[in-house]
Amino acid sequence: MEAQYKEVDEKFNEHMDKLDIDLDDPDINEDELDKENAVDFEDLPPDIQKHIRFVENNPLDTAAKNYSDKAHTFLKETFYREKKITPELRRDFETISWYHTLLPVKLHRALCGFHEPATEGDTSLYDAVAQFDICKKAIKESIKALQDIATKDKSLQSRVMSLSALLHNIFSRIELIEEKI
Repeated sequence: MEAQYKEVDEKFNEHMDKLDIDLDDPDINEDELDKENAVDFEDLPPDIQKHIRFVENNPLDTAAKNYSDKAHTFLKETFYREKKITPELRRDFETISWYHTLLPVKLHRALCGFHEPATEGDTSLYDAVAQFDICKKAIKESIKALQDIATKDKSLQSRVMSLSALLHNIFSRIELIEEKI
């Protein structure tokens, strides 16, 4: 492991020296560091500004965050509140719990990968495609878990249908983007 990260550690230390930062210094003022290293959006090159706007304003990113929020509320009201969950439903709730936080993060990362290559051999697009694959798996597994919950607990069917509809919407939008790649 040490050998794998040796180069990263060396580059990190170079930057720390260059910026005159000592992480062992107990008097580091994080607010000052943030201000000193802040990048003004208007100072960025136009293509970078355009890409940031693409990611921040993408409806797919918003849909994933919306799903995550609704799924979290659903889990809080059913699974997290120490209500007795039958063993046959526990795995389904755990699946939703895991993927509802992973999905928006991976989707955001995928969207960030769609830009003009910064350097020759830039693998951002390949990473974006891989992130979409992870998102699609998360969606499929979550839909399956939600269907199992709805089948086994009829009282949750309407809420489950709402969450499933959001997931289907996100999945179809991912497929549309993939078709254009």
